[in-house]
Amino acid sequence: MVLSKRVAWGLACLLAALAPMPAGARGGSPSERVVVDGPADHRGVDADPQACCFHDGSGCVDVNSHTCVHGHQGHPQGFGSRCATTSCPPAVACCYSHGSDRGCLEVTAEFCWVPVGGLALGEGSSCATDACPMPCCVPGHDCLVFLPDLCSALGGVLLEAEHCGVEPCPVVELGACCLVSGACVTRYERECLDSGGTWHGPFVGCGSVSCGQSQACCLADDSCVELLPEDCAAAGGMSQGLGSACAGTSCDSAQPGAVPSGTAARPGAALTLLLVDGGELALGWSASCSASAVDYAVHEGVLGDWYSHEAVLCTTGGLFEATFAPAPGDRYYLVVPVSVDDEGSAGLTSDGEERGSTGSTCVERRRLGCP
Repeated sequence: MVLSKRVAWGLACLLAALAPMPAGARGGSPSERVVVDGPADHRGVDADPQACCFHDGSGCVDVNSHTCVHGHQGHPQGFGSRCATTSCPPAVACCYSHGSDRGCLEVTAEFCWVPVGGLALGEGSSCATDACPMPCCVPGHDCLVFLPDLCSALGGVLLEAEHCGVEPCPVVELGACCLVSGACVTRYERECLDSGGTWHGPFVGCGSVSCGQSQACCLADDSCVELLPEDCAAAGGMSQGLGSACAGTSCDSAQPGAVPSGTAARPGAALTLLLVDGGELALGWSASCSASAVDYAVHEGVLGDWYSHEAVLCTTGGLFEATFAPAPGDRYYLVVPVSVDDEGSAGLTSDGEERGSTGSTCVERRRLGCP
């Protein structure tokens, strides 16, 4: 780290000034400290004592200006001034940052500005009670300088850099947040944790988490109970998705099922997408695991908001393919099998749970079926 001569001198003086002084060097209480002369070759017109306020706000001594500056690293108050009639400025919190060297000192505001080159926080501040502002990356904004508490309240991330522009802001994304009330909201991680919630990661939608809410669970005997998804799976059942209830769920065996996803849970060829001439999108998939599926619906959602999908096609005529014009922007797609009266699975979340319905469906009743 390379410092200017003025800053280097100031920090050296500061360290020397903060070190304990030998007994008797300043003498008695601040109001009793009187040293008349400096070195003989610095006497002359500057030999008369004047009030010298210490840079740490601890008191005052009557000395000549040379001794004040070079012996005490203080602030001369002018010819004729005396400590008995002088009110010295108090020490305040001084935030400084020179490369990797960052901290807080309690000195007068004038000494904070020169030679420390810091930021004085104002009268009454102290390093013990007042935090120094730091570079803060706020979601949706560039790097800004905020106090840590305000940065946290805005969902920001503090940087260790000396100032904004030294290092890039990390990517901060929205994700599902389960509040203590059991409700799910979409928030940034810091906002979620500060509110006492549980954050489920970036790009995770509320439809992919249960937040401790029971869901309709279809058991092997076609009965329905309302359980947490993990309890439903332990009982050998199939959870029907967030917001589902047995009152609106049929668990008989004639269910539309799910299309394969190419995973161990749902083997078979996964959904494929291809951009064709004219900007249209061609989708292809494999048949549902259930023979009860007679048709298929296609849902489209905003990429990153994993529970925003809505039905864009309610029938493909029973075909395992569809071609249509996609909405602008980054999108994701789901294929849902349907029977005469029911809608099947919209797929599993990254946690292996059944993805819930958004309410924008082609068939009112939802029954899943198949593993």
